[in-house]
Amino acid sequence: STQKVADVPKGDPMMDHPEIAAAMQWLLAHDMVRLDRAYRSTSLGRAVCASGLEPQAGYFLWQELDRARPCISLNTDLHICYLVTPPD
Repeated sequence: STQKVADVPKGDPMMDHPEIAAAMQWLLAHDMVRLDRAYRSTSLGRAVCASGLEPQAGYFLWQELDRARPCISLNTDLHICYLVTPPD
């Protein structure tokens, strides 16, 4: 038989699904989401999502680019190639 939504017991998703809690904690710790009254994605989180990369790979790539940013010169093709070359 099909239950109505109102008949389904409402638990705590974070307690009922520890894998969700662990994923959200990772995203919070790596500044991909923030918690105001609700979870909201950050600019970094939206960029990683739009890139199609897994969160860990996107975060690693962001760290690499952030570290390289002071030394990157857009005046040469070499640095531009670095920016568009896949990390693998």
